[in-house]
Amino acid sequence: MLTRAERRVVKAVIDLCGEKESSLLPEKTLLSTCKMSRKDLPKLRKTLNSLSLDGYFDLIRCLNGGEETLCVIPKHKLLCYKREKRELVNGIAIKVLLAVLGSITAFIVTKILYGLF
Repeated sequence: MLTRAERRVVKAVIDLCGEKESSLLPEKTLLSTCKMSRKDLPKLRKTLNSLSLDGYFDLIRCLNGGEETLCVIPKHKLLCYKREKRELVNGIAIKVLLAVLGSITAFIVTKILYGLF
């Protein structure tokens, strides 16, 4: 399971990369997309490294005009993230719906039993 910071970074990388095979992302752009301040740069770097090690994307760091730029190559796990999130939300919705239907059924059965006895 991903932490809140990791989910924020994954969502930002997906938004910035789109369907491309690879993307060049300046760290400042990634920071602003993640809604992190400049002081959170070490946290962002640590999160990017951990996501790279977990197999979400390949990460290559380079300097472009004195600015740190990241070459991000999405892997299958990153591309499946949206689908997995949607399936999780659908699963929770179905469980809530079943709980509501079960409680309504229990209420109706209780009223029927009180009417019989």
